[in-house]
Amino acid sequence: MDLFDLFVSVCRDLGRISHSCYNPAVRPFEQDTSPEARHVMVAALRQMTPAQKLARLEALNRSVEELARTGIRMRHPNACEEEIRYRLASMWLDRETMRKVFDWDPDQ
Repeated sequence: MDLFDLFVSVCRDLGRISHSCYNPAVRPFEQDTSPEARHVMVAALRQMTPAQKLARLEALNRSVEELARTGIRMRHPNACEEEIRYRLASMWLDRETMRKVFDWDPDQ
C-alpha cells in the first residue's frame, strides 16, 4: 500500500472524505491489495483511537510537506528558506492571494 492509499483509508475511516473526493484516475486501494491484507488493514484502523488516527494523519502531512519542500529545493536550488516557505504556500494559494498577503509573486 502506498502513502496515498493509506491516507485515503484513514480519512474514510475518520469519515472526513468520501470515495468521490480523490482522483478517480488513481488506482483504488482494492485493485492492488488482497482481500486478506485489506481486512487486516481495516481491522487495525478500527482498533486505533481517534488520537492515534490523528497522529497518523499528522505524520502523513509532515511527509507530504517534506516531499513538497524537497521538490521545491530541486527546482530552485538557490532558494533561501523564506522563498521555499512562499513556494510551499503557493502550492495551496492562488497567485493573487500570494501577491496580496505576502507581497510575493510565485511566477517571478
